[in-house]
Amino acid sequence: MNLLDAQFLRLLRDGYERLVSLTKEAGLPLPVNRAIVGSKDVVLRNLDCAVIETVHQIRQEQHVRAFDSVRGVFVEGAPLYPGAGFNDRNHIQICVRNVRCIQGYFRVLKEPANAPNALLTKQR
Repeated sequence: MNLLDAQFLRLLRDGYERLVSLTKEAGLPLPVNRAIVGSKDVVLRNLDCAVIETVHQIRQEQHVRAFDSVRGVFVEGAPLYPGAGFNDRNHIQICVRNVRCIQGYFRVLKEPANAPNALLTKQR
């Protein structure tokens, strides 16, 4: 489920509408995305999580193949420069729902101080 693609964003909107209906029927409040104390960034994404889970539930009810993973972009932090479209904490997250898709993993080692990239960083 690639949340950088319009077709999946439509699924997400449908999931939201279904979640609104379900919470109203049950007399429950709709989950809310929130910032943590001392930050303007909305990092506690209870609503977004519930919407994505609702999409998975809808697919299961319709006997449609489940998504193995979900990928989304998050715009966070301060603009890098005046008028920027990039913020200093933008990132993409991937959630692997089907562990059979994981063929391996690696641990990133610290880069030695004399590595070429480290030298470029020091010169800036």
